Amino acid sequence: MDNSKHWTPEEIAEIFRVHVVTVRRWITGGQLGAIRLPGGGYRIPQSELDRLCAGSSV
Repeated sequence: MDNSKHWTPEEIAEIFRVHVVTVRRWITGGQLGAIRLPGGGYRIPQSELDRLCAGSSV
C-alpha cells in the first residue's frame, strides 16, 4: 500500500453529508473505489475522494 491518505466510509459520509450506508452502497455498487481490509472494513484512497470532489458523480 502506498503512503497516500486513506479515508474510512464514516469520514467520507461526514464530508458529503450522507449516511455511511450510502457510502457502503457506492462501494459495493462499484461507483466508489475502495480497499477491502482483512477485518471486513473499507478504506477509500485519496484519489477517489479527489474524483468525487472534482464533481464526478457516484
